[in-house]
Amino acid sequence: RDVTQPWVCPICFEAVDGDNGDVVSIACADEHRFCRLCLLQHVDSQPFPRCPAVRCAYELSEQDLIVICGAGSQRVERFREDLLTKAVDQLSEVVRCPNPDCSCALTVDGGRQRWQCCEWPAWCTKCRQPYHYKVECEAVEGLCKRWLQWVSTDRSTYHQEEVQHSRFETQRIALEEALSRHAELQRDEEWKRANCRECPRCQRVVEKLEGCDQMICGQDAHGGNRQNGCGHHFSWNEARAYRVAPESRPLPQLNVEEVRLRGANLRHPFTHCSSCEQDIVGPRFRCIHCPDYNLCVTCERECATCATHPLNHVFEILFKADYDLRAHLPLGSHVLIADHSERHGFEAILEHEICQDVFQVRLLSDNSERQLHRSAVQVKLETSKAVEAHVKAHVAAQVAEAQQVAAKRQQAVSQMRGTDCVVG
Repeated sequence: RDVTQPWVCPICFEAVDGDNGDVVSIACADEHRFCRLCLLQHVDSQPFPRCPAVRCAYELSEQDLIVICGAGSQRVERFREDLLTKAVDQLSEVVRCPNPDCSCALTVDGGRQRWQCCEWPAWCTKCRQPYHYKVECEAVEGLCKRWLQWVSTDRSTYHQEEVQHSRFETQRIALEEALSRHAELQRDEEWKRANCRECPRCQRVVEKLEGCDQMICGQDAHGGNRQNGCGHHFSWNEARAYRVAPESRPLPQLNVEEVRLRGANLRHPFTHCSSCEQDIVGPRFRCIHCPDYNLCVTCERECATCATHPLNHVFEILFKADYDLRAHLPLGSHVLIADHSERHGFEAILEHEICQDVFQVRLLSDNSERQLHRSAVQVKLETSKAVEAHVKAHVAAQVAEAQQVAAKRQQAVSQMRGTDCVVG
């Protein structure tokens, strides 16, 4: 190419001497020429520059950039990186690191994966957000909003409800104890009515242990065993039967509708608080960005501003356990009534299974019975080990049932094979 003659650049309209190499010819079909200064500004303005000539669609190659900028220039290196990026982006299932300073890219087959390629926190290959365990990408935004609401308002509201629930529990225990005493008094009165008479003179309760019907109030008819009494002689058959007069006591009133603490007394099997290392009773706070980090409600409040865990991590609040303990209700189990009635929270025992999901229960406070659906009870287990044992027993029962079904099926198949089939 002859670029030695004086020449005017069609971009800046400056006369340029071609002897010192300031005129560059592009390798397009028409070999358009421009001054080096204009081309340097042109190629820096876009990642994949074209020939500046009007209606020329030629895309500059790496060799063109070497001629314009020099073989070792940063623009040539950037052009090579851009070409590689463009080629990678044209591949299917390619995901790039969310860090703008990182050029890492990877192909993902199947579902989402956890990936970390630089100092950027581990991220999800599906949504490119900080990696989240146990929840899908579609649920992350909703959990973030719910967590923000908890931090903003619900945390203080919950702990106010917790104080109110504590007062409710005190009242409930008092009512349950009062009903238990009342039931015991009622049983005692019923026994007296069946086994005792009243002294005709002082109406003192008299019990006949053995012997004849002649009675003396306050002692045995033949002497001895002196007790309080008026000493009146009478016949057992002529004495009036004991009249039941149970004591009437005012009982505490409960408003269960006003006090419903979410997750109260709930135990989470196979899980412990990562801070205090104790069993989690009540709501469970599970970090969606850590493989296994859980907090109880007390430690969540205390660790709200601590530096032991990243403050930007989102927690999922679990008011229900991963396992439904009510799915396994063997007879004789101790349960708590959870039907929001006047006996809500009272302890009972499963006496009889009426049908698949309905049970006859007996309240321990007064031995009264009622029918409850499976959903209206909570299994009473004092420790997480007891909860875990309950879950394991349920799994074992399911395995045994599956084995029985398989055995019956195999027996039926064997009988069918051993029977001669007659075609009529």
